[in-house]
Formats: sequence, C-alpha cells, structure tokens
Amino acid sequence: QNPTQVKTYPLGFDQFDELVNNFRGVDVLYCTYWMRYEDKTGKNPGLQRIKTIVDACVKAEVKRIVYVSHTKPSVDCGISYIEAKARAEAYVAANMQS
Repeated sequence: QNPTQVKTYPLGFDQFDELVNNFRGVDVLYCTYWMRYEDKTGKNPGLQRIKTIVDACVKAEVKRIVYVSHTKPSVDCGISYIEAKARAEAYVAANMQS
C-alpha cells in the first residue's frame, strides 16, 4: 500500500470507539469539518462534534491536528458561528500537545 495515500472514513459522531479506531496510526489529521447551519432540532452541533473529533484523536494518540477555522475568530464577536469557531480552536489547542 502506498504510504502517501489519503484514507477517508465516515464521521460517525455517535460511534466514538469507531472514530478512535479509524484515527489509530494517524500522524496528522487535517480537520475541515464544520456545520454552518442548525440541524433538524434547530441547534448547531458543530462545536460538540469538533470536541468529539479531538477527544477521539487524543485517545487514538494522533500526533497533530491541523484545524481549518475562520479568520480571526473571537468568542465575543457577537456572531454565534464565529464564536463557536473560536471555542473550537481553543479546544483543539488545549487538548492537543502540538
């Protein structure tokens, strides 16, 4: 198998152990995931899902996450989408070693 081949897997947020298993052996995860709009319940699960991804990476011993966020997000900018992106950045930084 070509070691430079990019592998993709579905993101089963309700299947944490499967996420962990899928992330095992990964050195760097490039995370571009986000939900800009609300789900059927009217809530935006993006931030919680980023936390789930990070927690699974930590458990799987992923060495680094490259998280694509937003230009200069701030938790107090008054725009909930950008505030959540700032919280996601902070969660990644607080929980990953690199």
